[in-house]
Amino acid sequence: MMQIETRAIDHSGQTVTVAWWTGYSRHGVLNVTLPDISQDLEIAAELVALRHLLFEEQVFDRVPSSSKGYALKVSKGAIKKLVQGKSSKKHLLPYAAFLRQKMEGVIIDVSRNSEWVEMACEGSRRDITVSIDDLDIHEYLDTPALGRIYITRHAVKRYEERHPGEEMSNPWRSLTTRLMNPNLGGVEIPRKALLHKAMRHGRADNVEAWGHPDSRFVYLVVADHGRKTLVTVFRKAPSKGK
Repeated sequence: MMQIETRAIDHSGQTVTVAWWTGYSRHGVLNVTLPDISQDLEIAAELVALRHLLFEEQVFDRVPSSSKGYALKVSKGAIKKLVQGKSSKKHLLPYAAFLRQKMEGVIIDVSRNSEWVEMACEGSRRDITVSIDDLDIHEYLDTPALGRIYITRHAVKRYEERHPGEEMSNPWRSLTTRLMNPNLGGVEIPRKALLHKAMRHGRADNVEAWGHPDSRFVYLVVADHGRKTLVTVFRKAPSKGK
């Protein structure tokens, strides 16, 4: 099990110092400078630190493709509640998005143990600055055909529900693998989907449908101000005569 432990240990203005620990050979401190938020800075900083360590610094020498084999020990119970959807701190959802999507299902324990912190402070030190543009409630994927696309949790759930065969162990990885296919292209949007979009959002002229000739999956994308968001996934009806 690859386990990482984090703890906010100092706080000055918009900068929070977060100690981290994976073991005696790899540990350190991150100074996380946050955008102008007025509350829960230590929770936000701990989440920023976790994402940076897992995906940017790659402290386990790999980019996680799922939550399998990973465990997080955090110092704030609110982190676990955010992931479970039980927290009232909605302003922190962008910070926790990666745990609700890419790392959904990861083991999270709240730990009061701080014996390792002194040793962590003797390790590497890095500064991270987070801008408001870095924050989003959806994770994104840079794809060959669609470019950068933001993926809603709803779309992942719909993909999982509509996938044939046995239950998937990793819906996120399965869906994003399909989205990375360079041969995806525009397909006709079913009238029912257009009507639903218009009723829900008041317009349907910004909807795109993407698919692959050899697949029955259709990816419904909303394009707004140069940003594409995958909002749902469904399966095409079988062709007549088949």
